[in-house]
Formats: sequence, structure tokens, C-alpha cells
Amino acid sequence: MSREVLQTAKEWPWHEIEIAPELPRYHLPMSTHDDHATLIDSLERISLVDKLATAVMTCTPPRVYGAHGDWGAGKTSFLHQLHRTLDGMPARSDWVHREEQQHQAINCKHTAGSHPCMCTVPRQRWSKEEDALVVWFEAWRYQHESAPVVALLHEMRGQLGWLARAKNEMLKLTEVTIRSALLQLEQIAKFASLQCANGVGSTNKGAGLVATVVDQGERWEREHLAEKLPAEAIREQLEHAVNQLLGRDAQKNPGEGRRVVVLVDDLDRCEPQATYRLLEGIKIYLSIPNCVFVLGMDQRIIEDAIAESAPGAKGESEVARRRAREYLEKLFQEVYHLPIIHDVPTHVIAWLPDNFNLVPQNTRDAIKSLLVDYPGCIPANPRKIKAFAAVLWRFLTEPNPQQIKSAAFLKIPEYREPAAKDPYLALILVMASLYHFHPEAYRVLEAHTDGFYEELWQWCTRTGEDKDKDHGCLAGLERAFKIAKPASAGDNPLPEMRPLYADYSRGNVLRIQQLLYHARLFTKAQISSMLLK
Repeated sequence: MSREVLQTAKEWPWHEIEIAPELPRYHLPMSTHDDHATLIDSLERISLVDKLATAVMTCTPPRVYGAHGDWGAGKTSFLHQLHRTLDGMPARSDWVHREEQQHQAINCKHTAGSHPCMCTVPRQRWSKEEDALVVWFEAWRYQHESAPVVALLHEMRGQLGWLARAKNEMLKLTEVTIRSALLQLEQIAKFASLQCANGVGSTNKGAGLVATVVDQGERWEREHLAEKLPAEAIREQLEHAVNQLLGRDAQKNPGEGRRVVVLVDDLDRCEPQATYRLLEGIKIYLSIPNCVFVLGMDQRIIEDAIAESAPGAKGESEVARRRAREYLEKLFQEVYHLPIIHDVPTHVIAWLPDNFNLVPQNTRDAIKSLLVDYPGCIPANPRKIKAFAAVLWRFLTEPNPQQIKSAAFLKIPEYREPAAKDPYLALILVMASLYHFHPEAYRVLEAHTDGFYEELWQWCTRTGEDKDKDHGCLAGLERAFKIAKPASAGDNPLPEMRPLYADYSRGNVLRIQQLLYHARLFTKAQISSMLLK
């Protein structure tokens, strides 16, 4: 911004801007929204939960489904909602009750007009006589095990034993039957552990369970020509034990009646080798009738893990990537993709704390309006929206309003953009966006407040050969755009910039820069007073 504009600017009417009253710091509430999994769906995904649940309960096992979403997309909550739909989550009935009470409270606030989002909770869709036995497995907790599939077998033994006893009346099982099935599962886990331990990495045929099974299988065939291979024997024993725990009628065909459903969470948080070993184990040992798997994952990360760990494609990245994709296509019969959030502004406001004394409703409406006018500032990712809402709350409540109000505030007459209507809130959004998504630029702003907006003005309005000039104050911000229309010399608007790509994980940089541009009437004293201490 030119110094002439600053010198000729008029004083802004501060009495028109509503600022929250100053309170003692220890009275400022923290955000009540954490990143824990929830049964409460405010993202309109229950219909997708129902579709996947129907597929799980009507398919002919063995079957493996994927639930794909980026980190922070809500995969764990999605799997919990699927769990609730399939069997009601009997092992977590207290948590289910608390979630339902919270759901009712949110909808009451929505009905009263103080909450912008309606929400739903899943319901158990199948009767207790025909629902599934659902096993929950958090893969990352066992990533350092030499054979993660053995940890999965132990989890299946423990959870299926509890579920069989809890549903004994419907399953009509005797304690002898349950104990017999659990003993079989324990022996299977021990044998699988021994099989994985013997020969892993000792053969030149590759590494991991696949190489071990091939090596042992060849030796087994040489020594016992008519005997079954170890993996086949394990599958048969496992199928028998599972059928016992399901109380299945021997006359029923696979796909009829009860089934075991294994929900695997956080697979994409595991080390690549652990991810590959677990997938190998599921493919080799657990491909049995009456057993369905649903794996929550970021598919790109799983492909990377397979490409890095699978034998035969070292040093050939394209070959490894293609084999990884084909590996997943063979393993997964279908992958369900979690949709992104389409109404980001509403969710930002919904995840602000409910203290309307600190941030009144008209302020929330103005913030939402700015986010609607400048789409793309916040990525459509639930975890990132929640985190941004917490940072935004700090900028709305922590700075001293009297200090801001006493600083000289300047107006630039040529403003025509939406940010000009609420420049104070526009600056808050700018500061919160920089603080959370672009800390490197926020640090520059802390250290060089005087020249920051002048440099930004030059950067936003440059064209031609000058467009690639690097300005130190914006170092670290990725700039990928083309100028479709140069800036006008008359009222100095932003040039029409078309981004070549949007940074999904961190928000669209250009939108944040637009807000910065339109909030440039603030002085150093005011910007400094907005910096979080």
C-alpha cells in the first residue's frame, strides 16, 4: 500500500463495530470441540454409512471393503457410526448413551436458533437375532509387532468371546462351545505367530508373510505330499471356530445368516512395513467365509506403503506404484470415499464455542458471510475446520479491544469488496488464517509489520515479468496462479487471478491473500494489538 493512501485516509467509525467486552483472561473459555471420534454426524454421512452397512450385511463373504478419506476427514467417526448401525455397539453402551444425549442437546439448540447445524446419530438397523459380531481393531497400536495379523487374531479371540457370551441367548451356544472355539482361535494365533517368526527374511523369494508361506509351503509339500498347506489349514480351523461362535447352522450357505465384521482403523498411520504385513496376513489367513473386513484408510498412503514394501519393484517408482494399485484392486472389492464438506462456513461457525456473550450472533453471521464471499480460505476437512475454529475463537476473544480501539484506524475510499463491510472481522480472519495455516507468514508479520502491506500490495498487483519476483516477506507461501486480467490503475483492485491448484490441506493461499489485501487499512498499532501473546 502506498504511503500517500495512508496519509490521506479518513478515520473509520469504530462505534459501528461490535467488539466483545474485555474479560479477565481466566474467564475466556476454551473450545469444547475436540478431535475425538463421535457418533454424532453433522457432515451428512449417515446415508453413506447405511449404504456400506447394507453392503456388508448382504454380500457373500469373504469380502474386504475400504473407507477412504484424507487425514482428518473423520474416518474413525465413520467407522464407529458403521459399528453402531451393524450391532448397536453393546460393549460401549455408556458412550452411546452420552453421545445420544449430546445429539439431543445440539438439535435443541438448532431448533432454538442458536446452533447452525442439525445433526443425526446412527441407529441399529438389524435385529439382535441377525446382527453381526463386530470386532474393532486399531492397527497403529500394533504396528511394531513382527506379525500384526497375530495381534488381530488375539483381538478377534477376545472380542468375539465377549460378544458370543453377551448374545448367548440369541446364539444358543453352550459355554463348552464358546470355550472350544476360543481355544481354537488361541491355537491358531500361536501357530500363525510361529509360522511368521520362522523364516521371515530368511528366503530370497521376498520378505514378509508371503515369502514365509511360500517357503514353508514348499517344504511342507516335500515332507507331507498329501497334507494341506499351513495357510490353508489355518483358514479351515479359523472358519470352523468362527462358525461355532456365530452359532451357524451347518446347512446355511456362505452369506446367509450372521457374520463377523472386522473394522480396521488407522491403517494409514502405521509404518509402511507394518501396513504391508497386516494386509498380507488378512489376504493369506483371514479370507474365510462369513467374515467381512472394512478398512479405514487414506488410499494414497496405503499405496505408498505397498510400493515401498512390496518385493520386486525396488528402484522403479512407476512400476512399484502400478503394482501397489493392482494389489489394492485385488484385495478390496469396493472402496467407499468419504465426501468432503461442502458448506465450510456453516461448520466453522458450528464449531465455535456457544458463549454468545463473548461472540454474539451478529458477529458470527458476519464471519460466515465473509467466508461465503471468499470461499477456499479454509480447507474442506473436518479436523482442520475444528482446529481453525479454535484459533479463530482466540482471535475473537483474546486481543484487548480497548487497545485496538485506541489505535488509529484508516479507511481507503476505493474499497468495493465484501471485506470492506467488516474490515475488523476480515483482519481477524486474516490473522487466524496466517496463524494456523501459514505460520511462516505470521512470523514475518510479527517481525516486520511496517512493510508487510506495502510488499503485499506490490505482490498482488504485479504483472508480466515482475510476477515471478520473490518478495522476502511472503517467503514460504506457495504461489501458483496465472493473471487473467491485469490490475486497473483507476481504483487499484486485485488483478483477476486464477489459481492453477488449490492447496487442499492448508486452504487456498490466494483467497487468504485477497483478505489481506482488503484489510490493508489497518495500521501497525492495530495489527500489533491483534497478535496473540
